[in-house]
Amino acid sequence: VRRGAGAGLPDLTVLLVPLMACNDSRVQGGQVIGDPTEGALLSLAAKGGVEHEAILAQLPRIAEVPFDSAHKFMATFHRDGQNVVQYVKGAPDVLLRHCTRYLGPQGETLLDARLKEQLDEQYRGLAGRGLRGLLIARRGLPQADFLPEGDLHRYVAALTFVGLVGLMDPPRPEAKQAIALCRQAGIAVKMITGDHVLTAHAVAEAAGIAHDHGAIITGDELSACGESERADLVERAAIFARISAEQKYAIVETLQRAGHIVAMTGDGVNDAAALRRADIGIAMGNRGTDVARATADLVLLDDNFASIVATVRQGRHILQNIQRSFLYLLAFHIPILGLAILAPLMRMPLLLMPIHLVWLEIIVHPVSALVFQADPASPGVMERPPRPVAEPLLPLFAVRRSVASGGLLALAAFATYWWHIGEGDWQARALSLIALMTGYQVLIFAERLALPKLMVDTIPRTWTFWGVWSAAAASLVAMLSVPSVAALFKVSMPPADKVGAAMAVGALAVSWRFVRSPVADRSQATARS
Repeated sequence: VRRGAGAGLPDLTVLLVPLMACNDSRVQGGQVIGDPTEGALLSLAAKGGVEHEAILAQLPRIAEVPFDSAHKFMATFHRDGQNVVQYVKGAPDVLLRHCTRYLGPQGETLLDARLKEQLDEQYRGLAGRGLRGLLIARRGLPQADFLPEGDLHRYVAALTFVGLVGLMDPPRPEAKQAIALCRQAGIAVKMITGDHVLTAHAVAEAAGIAHDHGAIITGDELSACGESERADLVERAAIFARISAEQKYAIVETLQRAGHIVAMTGDGVNDAAALRRADIGIAMGNRGTDVARATADLVLLDDNFASIVATVRQGRHILQNIQRSFLYLLAFHIPILGLAILAPLMRMPLLLMPIHLVWLEIIVHPVSALVFQADPASPGVMERPPRPVAEPLLPLFAVRRSVASGGLLALAAFATYWWHIGEGDWQARALSLIALMTGYQVLIFAERLALPKLMVDTIPRTWTFWGVWSAAAASLVAMLSVPSVAALFKVSMPPADKVGAAMAVGALAVSWRFVRSPVADRSQATARS
């Protein structure tokens, strides 16, 4: 592509020079600083033998029209001897309307309707292959006719078409799987872009973004809709093309009014308003502008959509562990409170003394932290729908079952104490603690299955779980079998038959929890629908 590189090769210098001149990115130390799209144009021009510094020195910039999503082009003005040359790059379907001449192999000619149609077909061909198309145009005018004051948009007219450039920005290989996982998890993925409809369609197909009957909503269609019709389109559509910054903001706002939690990703200045409006604004850390990063709630360091999905999975994992931990703590403390109150109210010797409370609290904290909060993610954590916005942290049906199991365990342990108090308070206390501890051991399994839609493994598969569970059981055995410890806790070892009966009473008080809850099933079915 170099000038004079060989017979039959086109001279692309007239196309490559504007790519260098109408460009805000720079190369420093072999790295592109600035917008990735402009960086790709710099790389293309450099491969064609156009030197960046030489062009900037030969054609100093004296004015510019920054890119804006509303007019979809960028223009720069450069001093070229006694003249001013204007270079423009932007959306072909916009700039082609401003082109009146065509720069071909034989020089400049008039750009008639037939040639415009051919160029438009070429652009559509690029877009249909998923390429982002840019039209490059120029215009020369005497320096005396150029007035840098005022609105420079007036000079973007009577342009000479120079060429088309297609840029490929394919989805990452893992993006398609991540989007499929979102669909499985009940998360709707919508693509909002300023690119051409055909480009948006091709990229969406490659990424696996499903859309309704091939319909793609454009910015013009959104502008022409009434408010109610617009809300329906935004709710239904998954692909939006040729969208302006104001329309991105309006799409986010419309989805929020419909009751959705909206996470918005973006990397440009024109994304800032939508990023701020979204419930979770996510900026690209590598290619994002400073404005986007400053506006967003989160900055994605690897610019990878799959990282967002992994974060959602981790968030659901943390939530389910917190829920189960809280439910267990709720059910665990009800018997402690009940046993501490019931014995004095019934004018009986204290069942739980301070040392028993310390022992129980020492048990509960490792169980809560190591069994529940450190439990691996459930296999189906990304197969359930998102939580409704108004849903409390702990589902009401699960709270009721935890309270009921804690209350029944308290009654079972107190009944055991009351039934055997005539045999001495030490033995009665031992039997009550055996019933209580057995119920707690069963409760650990029950609360792991408290939320059926989480699809938790019935049998835990971690050594941490079994280590903590066994240590809790061993502490009860040590309390009863070691004489000095038994004296400290004021308990005595009961006969084996009574130990078995107490264990059965404690287990039965909680075992009903393993019956599947119709309320939970209905809640799950409603959420999925």
